[in-house]
Amino acid sequence: MTDLFAVLGLPRSPWLDAEELKQRHHALMAAEASANSSPAILNEARRTLQNPALRIRHFLALEFPDHQPTNQPHQDWEFFLKIGQATRQATELAARKSSLSHPLARAALQKEILNQRAALIVLKDEIEKRLTAADERLQAFEKNPEVLQSLAEEFAFLQKNQNAVREALLTFDQGLA
Repeated sequence: MTDLFAVLGLPRSPWLDAEELKQRHHALMAAEASANSSPAILNEARRTLQNPALRIRHFLALEFPDHQPTNQPHQDWEFFLKIGQATRQATELAARKSSLSHPLARAALQKEILNQRAALIVLKDEIEKRLTAADERLQAFEKNPEVLQSLAEEFAFLQKNQNAVREALLTFDQGLA
């Protein structure tokens, strides 16, 4: 297994400074593929190391090769259901508005539209807050593979739902235009 931390000349750690990672990647790419690495491996290293879930999994594979992940995904079911309900309602509301042809009928939905958009933004903010908290726990770095595995799953869960909410907001806003 290629040590992607070493490829970029970064310390092997489950937490990395995003700006340092970016600068190191750009410097090596500007050097027109360092003597040890091709642009493809440099890009793979950046892609993997900039994503906290992938970076933690890579770190675990390097530091704890005998560690067997539990395959127990992080799930906050209440939060997951809240996100699913809000994204579904946004999609349905946008479809309902686009199916209306009369301007007054469309205008009558405006308050509901504003409320639904506000609900999506609250969820987006909550996800960002949870990602920040997870990042702070990762910075505290506990060299315990189970804790790190749990953090990797939490990052994956939050990033997946962050993408769903962002997509719902985008689709919702486009459907309302």
